[in-house]
Amino acid sequence: MFESTVGSTLATNDFNTPEMGISFYPNPIQKDLNLQSTAIELSKNVTYYISDTTGKIVKKGNVKNKTIDVENLNSGVYFIHLNIDGKKQNFKFIKN
Repeated sequence: MFESTVGSTLATNDFNTPEMGISFYPNPIQKDLNLQSTAIELSKNVTYYISDTTGKIVKKGNVKNKTIDVENLNSGVYFIHLNIDGKKQNFKFIKN
């Protein structure tokens, strides 16, 4: 009666922007998400927000000592959105 064809997916692996040179560890995370960068000074005013897979913001704030505490988040998949002097970078991470 009905027929449907899927030509492509709406997924992307392009969450990291290499020109900002920011990475994080560990992944999966239990307590602290640690940031590091070879290109940007992370001691500047770095703001963030964390959203779940539905887009709901579950945490936001300023990065302190290159670390974000995620211990109080429930287990699952999250996205962290960093803002550094108007430049933005997003990462996907797993909370255990």
